[in-house]
Amino acid sequence: RRGGGRSKQIQKLPVCIEIGSGQGEWLVERAGKDEGVAAWVGVEVRHDRAYATYLRATLSRRPVVVLRGDATRVLAELVPPASVAKIVMSFPEPHGPGALASSLDFLTNAHTALEKGGSLSIVTDQESVYYAATLLLNHDLKKNFSLIESHSTTATQTPAPGTRPTHTPSSSSSLASDIRGSSFFDGLWQRRGFNRRWVLCYSAM
Repeated sequence: RRGGGRSKQIQKLPVCIEIGSGQGEWLVERAGKDEGVAAWVGVEVRHDRAYATYLRATLSRRPVVVLRGDATRVLAELVPPASVAKIVMSFPEPHGPGALASSLDFLTNAHTALEKGGSLSIVTDQESVYYAATLLLNHDLKKNFSLIESHSTTATQTPAPGTRPTHTPSSSSSLASDIRGSSFFDGLWQRRGFNRRWVLCYSAM
């Protein structure tokens, strides 16, 4: 389903996908900021959340595409290879079938969907997710992805004690730069009682 009714206008723009878009708060906000610059797509497995995103996009007249389904299958079956400029994941599930950041099948399909030089960014409040994704991307998929950024920050964007970015953050491709200054994410952090986040950003080779 489409929100905003502007499919012809967004077809020629770089395609960016948020995996696990929930009810679309960040997705719709970001699509508004990037209108005319990038075409945003949300993938959400739950019907109620996907429909909520569709309504949010429609009511705010944002050019958002919403795909409901399992993200691993969506990337394999609905997204053409090498057609996506950016894939972002915020707060992926740490356990169970929804734990996509630690799924080799999902990460492999993400690489297939990304154009060469496209970015995969993950931000999580679970250290276990950070290390599981790092292990897969740095070892099992080391021929597919190149590390751009890896570090931890607080909700106020201050690096955690004793940590530094592995690489200099890339303002054009990193989810870290995408979420800086986001009132939605900072508010979510405060409500959940967390003040630390882990950030990963890789480039598809």
